[in-house]
Amino acid sequence: MDREQILNRIWGYDYYGYSRTIDTHVKRIRQKISVPDAPWALLTVYGVGYKFEIDQNA
Repeated sequence: MDREQILNRIWGYDYYGYSRTIDTHVKRIRQKISVPDAPWALLTVYGVGYKFEIDQNA
């Protein structure tokens, strides 16, 4: 999902804030869900947005 999609789903279409606030929230979420050798990850897809990925082989 890109930043605009996340903003629209969470705060709605009339959100007038700065879209880079998503980066700060993602950083904090990563800190809170950080688990060594976890079978999942919250990844940045450069030029696109973010994705939550689960390792199906774990």
